[in-house]
This record gives sequence, C-alpha cells and structure tokens, in this order.
Amino acid sequence: MLSTEEIFAGYHQRGGDELLHRAFKEFASETLPFKRFTPNAACHYTMLLGFFLYETFKEGGPHR
Repeated sequence: MLSTEEIFAGYHQRGGDELLHRAFKEFASETLPFKRFTPNAACHYTMLLGFFLYETFKEGGPHR
C-alpha cells in the first residue's frame, strides 16, 4: 500500500464491510433488552450466531 492507487482501492473495498453491518442491524434489534452487560453480551453473541447461520443458509451451505 505504497501507491495512491492501492490506497484508493483499499478505501473503496470497505463498502462490503458496511453492507455487512447494515444487514446485521436489519436482522437484529439495535437495542439490547437487559440493563447489565453480561446478559446483553450473551444476547448479542446469540444474535451474531443466528445471523451467521442465516447468511450461511441463504448462501446455500456446503451443498451448493
């Protein structure tokens, strides 16, 4: 990443990451249901696992 073109190419590829975050926000709620950190962390990781399984199912899984 020493040339200007490589820097711009890396910058333009970040759009895929933003689409992933948007898809996760649409899949899960933006507010967590608990007042304490530990239950919210468990809820967040469960939503993340569910999102991963959902996206994997949409892609067709290993049989595609």
